[in-house]
Amino acid sequence: MGLYLIERYRVAVDVAIHSPVTGDGHDTRNHHAHLLFTTREITEDGFGVKTRILDDKVSGPQEIEVIREVWEPLANDALERAGFPDIKIDRRTLEGQGIDRIPQTHIGPHAWHAQNKDGLGHQDDDERESEGQQDSGEKGKGSSSSSSSSGGGSTAVQAKTEEDKRKEDRDDKDDDSKDDEDSQSGSGDAVAVKLESKLRKNHKNREVDYRVIDRRQTRQNFVDEIKRLNERRAAFGDKPIKEQLVDLDKLMERLDARLERLQAIETKTSLPGKLLELIEQTALKAAELLGLRKQEGLMEKLSRTEEKAREERQHSRYGRTYRKGLHTQIKEMKTNIERLETKQAEVKRYSAFVEKLEKEIAHHTPSMSSEASAKGDIETQPKAEVKKPIKKTSN
Repeated sequence: MGLYLIERYRVAVDVAIHSPVTGDGHDTRNHHAHLLFTTREITEDGFGVKTRILDDKVSGPQEIEVIREVWEPLANDALERAGFPDIKIDRRTLEGQGIDRIPQTHIGPHAWHAQNKDGLGHQDDDERESEGQQDSGEKGKGSSSSSSSSGGGSTAVQAKTEEDKRKEDRDDKDDDSKDDEDSQSGSGDAVAVKLESKLRKNHKNREVDYRVIDRRQTRQNFVDEIKRLNERRAAFGDKPIKEQLVDLDKLMERLDARLERLQAIETKTSLPGKLLELIEQTALKAAELLGLRKQEGLMEKLSRTEEKAREERQHSRYGRTYRKGLHTQIKEMKTNIERLETKQAEVKRYSAFVEKLEKEIAHHTPSMSSEASAKGDIETQPKAEVKKPIKKTSN
């Protein structure tokens, strides 16, 4: 990989391979490497021109994607040669792979032990450090935070919707003014001073407070929340939840058609009062479910419209669109799971009603059911074509 970077950008590359740190609760699996290269080309006379292609708003993300395309087969080939042919890395996002799961975010060495420490000061320092690394373009497979984007090198603020930006602006100002008051009053709180000194600014000189971005959670707690949600999601299988919702809507439409056929039989025969009442109740339930499906359809259409407007706004401001932040993805996942659970229960009850009606009608009017089936009112098999015999005539 280092040789490829040298060839492509004409820079000097320093490769450092690190083994895991042992003891003190460190992860013994943490084999990793760092590739550092100069920001200028190397010529016979020393440093040359800057590698602007990596800094450009348009070409920068494109180059990052090219680097990932090169790294993916190199890493997979190394894994296979090392005896791990079944382990593969994929440079694509989970969404790009068609995996319906929330990506985890980077924790970092200090945040890993934050649960044993008091206060948020240590955690905030680590969050700023880890987020700063991601802002520089670092991104692990399936572990991008809400501040990262598929192209890399973006800031957390850019990944937010406009409403979130305005909210963060207000929150940042409130936090800044509080820190100023503490310092002016001669507060000896070491944490307060430390937090003030650790405020970072993005490339547009805008102050970024990662305590606000992380909703004042520790990074470890945030990752645990994502894991719990992914476990809950896994109970519904690998098929994307949105596709499962569409399948349930189609199943309801088929149940509607079965109910309509039963109502047609009702008009052609006399049925007991209780059975007629059951048919009426089922019809009312079907109408209610149909109304809910139409309402969901309108909400889904509105959501797509808002999403399109968000993408257009980002493209006009930044020249590109960004992935949804982790908090937005979590909110959508929870909503979709609740919708799926509710719809599964509705389909189960609706199906039980229709099946009960079919059995009751078949029990009370077996002859009528068979007659209606013969006439095509309840058609279960395609009609066979009846051919008349052809009479032969002599010449």
